[in-house]
Order: sequence, then C-alpha cells, then structure tokens
Amino acid sequence: MPLGGYQNKVSQVRRLLAEQSRRIKIVGLAGLEGATTTSCLIASILTASGHKIGMLGPLGCLDGRQVGRFGSTASPPSVIAAWLRRTIHHGCTHAIVEVSPRSLREGWLDGVALDVACLLPQPVDSGRGRGSREKIRFAANRLINHLAPEGLAIVSADDPIALEQSNLHDGPVLTVGIHADAEIKAVILDQCPSEQTMLLSAGCEAMPVRTRMIGTRHAYHCLTAAAVGLAYGIDLVTVVRGLEAIDYVPGHLERIECGQPFGVFVDRARTPPAIQACLATLREVIRGRIYCVFGAEGGRFEGQDDPSRRRFLAARRRRLGRAVEESADLAVITDANPRDEEPQDIIEDILAGLKRPAEPEVIPDRAEAIAWVLSQAKPGDAVLITGTGRPTRPRSGKRNLPDDRQVARHWLYANQHE
Repeated sequence: MPLGGYQNKVSQVRRLLAEQSRRIKIVGLAGLEGATTTSCLIASILTASGHKIGMLGPLGCLDGRQVGRFGSTASPPSVIAAWLRRTIHHGCTHAIVEVSPRSLREGWLDGVALDVACLLPQPVDSGRGRGSREKIRFAANRLINHLAPEGLAIVSADDPIALEQSNLHDGPVLTVGIHADAEIKAVILDQCPSEQTMLLSAGCEAMPVRTRMIGTRHAYHCLTAAAVGLAYGIDLVTVVRGLEAIDYVPGHLERIECGQPFGVFVDRARTPPAIQACLATLREVIRGRIYCVFGAEGGRFEGQDDPSRRRFLAARRRRLGRAVEESADLAVITDANPRDEEPQDIIEDILAGLKRPAEPEVIPDRAEAIAWVLSQAKPGDAVLITGTGRPTRPRSGKRNLPDDRQVARHWLYANQHE
C-alpha cells in the first residue's frame, strides 16, 4: 500500500475511534502489574449496579455478548475500533480497556477520549531501576493525555510517580491509598492464606470488605475499582458486593483448594518484579516455608542466530533466578515454553544468576517438578507455581506443557489420603 494510502487508513481509524469513544464511557487502566485483576473488579461492580459492560485485555475480548480469545493489552487500532463498534451495538454502557506501554508508545489509542483513567500503583523495588521508573512515568503521562477534558484520573496517593503525573491533568483527580491521606482509603483488618478482610472508607461512609483474594496489592486493586464505581454514583453497598463477588482471576495468584493443609497458588508471573510481588504477598500470610516453581521462556529466532538477543535473554534469566532465590525458601527450576531454544540452555542461564547454584532443585519436566514440590510441602507452607498457569502450545516439534492447575489438582486429589 502506498504511504499516502496507509496514512489515510490510519486517519480513518482514528476518526472512527474518536467518534465511538463519545458514544460510550471508556475506563482505561495502565500499570505494569494489577491491570487485569482491577479490570475484573471494575466489571463486577458495574455489573452489580445493572450496567452492561465490554472488556478488552489479556483474558479476552468481551463485546457485551460474546467473549473472544484474541483480547490483548496490545491490540492495534483496527481491532479496538471493531470491538468498540460491537460493544456499542450490543447496548453496553461502559467499556474497560487494559492499556499496554506498547499501545501507548505506538499511538494505538490516538483518537480515544477516556472517561476515566486509572493509574495503578506500581512498587518501585530492587527489580526496577531508573529505566523502569521512566517507563511507568511515560505510561502514566500518555494515559492522562487520553482523558477527555472533563475525564477523571484515579491515582494512588501512596505512589509518587502516579501522583506526580496526575498533576498534569486539568480535570478532576480522585486519590486512593492505604498509608497516605486519600479520599478513598482501606485498612486491612485480617489476613490468612484463603481470605482477607479490609475496611473500605469513602467520606463519612465505611464498610468491611471480605475477599477471597489476598495481599496488600489486592487491597489497592479493590481501592481503584471502588473509586471507579463511586465516581459513577454507585452506592458503597453495591461497590462492596461487586468486590466480594470476584473469588479469583485466572492465573493471578489463583488458589488451588483440594483440602490440602498448605497453600497452592498459580500465577502467570514471568518477570523478576512480578514473581517477587507474588512472593511478597504470600509472605504477608504464610508462616511456613514458601516454595517457588518457575522457569523462563525461550526466544524466537526463526532459524537465525542473534547473539545480542541471546545475551539479553540470558541476562534477564539471571535476574529471574536471583529474584526467586532472594524471595523464596526453596526454588524449583523447570521448563517454561522453550520456543526455539533448548530447555537445558535456559536452565543454565537461570543458574548462572544464583549466588548458591547448588541449592535449588532442577527438574526439567514441569509436571514432575510440580508433583515433587507438592510432596515436600508441610502444613502451613505454600507452593507458588509461576510462568504459565494454563496450557502452553510451543512451536511444532516441541512438546506441549501441561496446565499447571490441572497437574496440581490431579496430584493433590490422588495423594491427600495416602
């Protein structure tokens, strides 16, 4: 297609997005962690209040009638436009969009006017250097720029980066928080491996919220979702009902319950900060040992060697191994999705990042690794299985990896009464 024709097509899509975004209330969420869980909580609150919603994110694409499997946080403008058109046609009042750094960087939301922008609180820990902080700042800034003039920004008063970027918005800003002064606050009252209770307060109203999902991170997810609901005039009782209706989000610290005396959790976390965040959450409630089953995905090389790409992947795997070593009591290294690489090479990269490479268990077969670690867990311990959560389908010639949840349940049911 000639350059002029391509530019005309892009302009047409952007005009279409702008037109559609004026016909439906769009809630956009940006952050390196927590967007999917927060999206599900917002959807639950809006649904509990009688609204019909559409959603676009990694879990799928809901247009008010059907769920598609091609949902993504990096959907190109043509996909977003087609989804919005269906969502409006099916009578949805609100659309919830998870926004990736890539979509913001490449301008895929250009033309969209957000009704609400949620800047999710992001812990800036040892796993994130200056470059990552700049990425968070950039994403927050670009998301704010997509707000309609009268649009609402929701930020955590405990997150200085988000708070700083919200000052760039001339419209209303609503703050949430646990530690700092905020308009909507939460205090965690009780925590255990299977549930937690917090007190949610907004103005002169306060209500307890009992959730099956745990951790301080989840309290922030609930705060952000509650702020969206309250901003739309939904009463606090309905907001709490919506928060409590979500027992789990697939692949997000998903708890496996088969009557075992220890905790088993499955999470799709693949990066050092994400895995560290999961382990930190478990530390809040687990009194025993924490075991972590993990691996690293392989790269795609399409038959051509790329030394710089291999060095980048090796460095990332070393950081991954170090993060688990520092945060878990025992690391169990196994296969993830090897793609175009040999699984043993990936494992060697992970081991190279450990201070004590002889201490972790190395069990390449993923099902065997899960079975082994479950056999080691004692009452009061916890097992965190990270990296896939659901079946992984590698390229042809490579074997499929199992669904971690099914493997864990099968072993637990088979061995609980031995």
